[in-house]
Amino acid sequence: MVSEKITVEDIIKKAQLVKKRFQEMQYNISKLEIELANAKKLLKEQEEINFTLGEEIKMFKLAHRLTETSAEEKGELKQKINEIIRSVDLCIAQLSEENGN
Repeated sequence: MVSEKITVEDIIKKAQLVKKRFQEMQYNISKLEIELANAKKLLKEQEEINFTLGEEIKMFKLAHRLTETSAEEKGELKQKINEIIRSVDLCIAQLSEENGN
């Protein structure tokens, strides 16, 4: 069996290595916390943009429906106007016949 001697110097080297790794981890954690804060900020901004776009889409759909309804109403009004014109033409024709006789 090989016996290993652990010296004070070995313990100090390992302690320094652990300390260095711990400091690196602290640095990485702080970087990740900053990245997380930035990601949360971007997410909040994106949610606001999405909300605004959602509202714009709702308004666009409403305007589109109003336009379609308006076009439908225009068609109905044109049809009614054409019926009135035909009716007036018939009345004029009847009056012309009565006055001609």
